[in-house]
Amino acid sequence: MVEFYTIIMFFGIYLSYLPVFANGFCFHHNRRYTFFVTFLLLVRWYGRVQQEKQFYLALAQWNEREDAFVQTNSSGYDTGKEYENPHHPYSYDLDLFSEGGLFSYLNRCSTSFGKEALANDLLNPDITAIKEKQEAIKELSGKIDFRQELYAHGSLHETKKKELDRLIQWIDTDTQMITAPWYYGLMIFPLATIGSLIYYIATENETAFSLFSKLFVVNLIIAFSFSRKITAQLSVSTSVTKILQNYSNQLKSIEKEHFQSGLLQGYQKQLGKNGLTASKLIGQLASLFNYLETVVNLVVSLLLNGLFLFHVHILYRLGIWKQQHAHDIKGWLELIGKFEALGSFGNLSYNNPAFCAPQLNEARAFSASALGHILVKSHKRVCNDVSFNDQKFVILTGSNMSGKSTF
Repeated sequence: MVEFYTIIMFFGIYLSYLPVFANGFCFHHNRRYTFFVTFLLLVRWYGRVQQEKQFYLALAQWNEREDAFVQTNSSGYDTGKEYENPHHPYSYDLDLFSEGGLFSYLNRCSTSFGKEALANDLLNPDITAIKEKQEAIKELSGKIDFRQELYAHGSLHETKKKELDRLIQWIDTDTQMITAPWYYGLMIFPLATIGSLIYYIATENETAFSLFSKLFVVNLIIAFSFSRKITAQLSVSTSVTKILQNYSNQLKSIEKEHFQSGLLQGYQKQLGKNGLTASKLIGQLASLFNYLETVVNLVVSLLLNGLFLFHVHILYRLGIWKQQHAHDIKGWLELIGKFEALGSFGNLSYNNPAFCAPQLNEARAFSASALGHILVKSHKRVCNDVSFNDQKFVILTGSNMSGKSTF
């Protein structure tokens, strides 16, 4: 949104000078400029209000869905059907990814990275990090505002697999946009263009205006010569600009939160690079893609490229960003997924304060008191004690579909 308003400002300033070109320079445009700038500020404020509105609507949807879940024990979240594996030792038997299965019951992930991390925790749990994860889950259980904010930001725009594949392909593809010497050499032309325009406005020298007109056309020709490279980047930018802003907001939520758990602190420290935060860097990429998309507007494209070689500049900055930071994107997105997966377990703990976290031991001992099925409503759930400390073999009987395998 900020980029759009910047373009409006360029365009408005340009239009405001048209009478100057026709009638000569004068100093009686201050009031018009004041109204114009005020209008831009109001438009920008309106855009921010709209974004906040969408965010709070997402929060309201989360709470309505959670309220229904607590009342009915029926989840309205994704079942994770794509992770179903008939050859897995236990997941298919236990219907982890079926309608009303454990994944759907736990899942509070808004991104594909979160769902993948949660599925991996259920299918291939890391038994060396159980204690660290228990501490993290306990802490996240109490951070209800953080968990909801993380989900709301991620749910504003659905991430489609095709869009994500394009982003990953862009990350993995090594492309040279514009070399630095070539870029800085080209910047002489917009500097000369703006300089001749300013000189004409100050002096009304016709030769300066003639030079400005010619340089304006030269700039357009230069920008057109890069159209193929710009178009290649547009195939990515039109798909991922909005979801990149989602990821930036999620990363910002993680970066500003204060954590006590060692595991969460370790994840958080991975979101900094050379004094910059991951959220800011992802936000920069979203802005560059957003700027690049303005090339499809013919009037804006002619104006900005004729004056500033605008899209050549953006193409160069995009290349620099990709060279320096593209290899970090996957790791940052995976960290969002880890926070969402742990937050899903934290949500389970928050909704069920009577549930306990198992105490680990190094011996081959297992015992439980009041062990019950979490997918069964509490008032219908039949709990049992079990211990394998004194015996290693138990005969479990019951009718079909009575819960023997699950127990």
